[in-house]
Amino acid sequence: MIFAALEEDEREERRPRSRYVSWREFLIILAVLLLLLVMLKPTLDEMGRRAEESACKRKLHAIGIAIGSYMIDHDDRLPATCYMGFDGAPSLVDGLPQTWVTDVQPKMSARDDFVCPSAKPSEATRQMSKLTGIKSATSTYGMYYGLSSVPINQVPNPGESLMIAETANLGALGSKDPVHFPGDISDGYFIGWDTGNLGFDRSTQSVTRLAFRDNPDKSVGGRIGRHGDVVFGISVEGGLRPLSESDAKVMHAAPRLKGAWWADPNLFR
Repeated sequence: MIFAALEEDEREERRPRSRYVSWREFLIILAVLLLLLVMLKPTLDEMGRRAEESACKRKLHAIGIAIGSYMIDHDDRLPATCYMGFDGAPSLVDGLPQTWVTDVQPKMSARDDFVCPSAKPSEATRQMSKLTGIKSATSTYGMYYGLSSVPINQVPNPGESLMIAETANLGALGSKDPVHFPGDISDGYFIGWDTGNLGFDRSTQSVTRLAFRDNPDKSVGGRIGRHGDVVFGISVEGGLRPLSESDAKVMHAAPRLKGAWWADPNLFR
């Protein structure tokens, strides 16, 4: 009997026993997890930023290809930046403008769109869509009016001349938008000039509506782009280019503009 009792005790000691985590142990584990999260947050944020930047570049590349396809069907002319009314404002259909996005969207693949993942909803614009069953298309990119409907063979430097860039609608988030259309019609699909939407003069200093926002950190100052210090644009040939805020400046070569924002007033419309 004694040996039987000892054997029973030994089996009881070897049997796994359930154990509850105390509140003190739970708080220690939670503190360690929070510390790890704080340490990893900069890395995770950077990974997210790079993923959004890559997606934006891919979308711009797809837009460039779609515009090239559009030109094949339209005598090698670039699309119109937007269709204009007699009052100097974009013409509206069901309250939405018809823009270059309207014409280029049918050339895009179903998996591509015109929205940068780093853009804020207030920066986006809606325009009419020509796709069956879809009333509107959303975009966070704008087309330069200086190239509106211009034949590509008239552009002397298609590899340098900027055609599409990241833009913001109606001065969203403090972006520069000094010249609104009549009635404050959405304008983020349109890159114009700081002295006028439909033309430039000797006093013109820069293009407008590029997506450079006020810096929310007031202690730092300055302005920020969608991707750190830059936004992205593509040339007439579809080449990608990062743009700093200073790249919004135009270069005069009367009666034309030269450089990245090339324009001939006798060609665009």
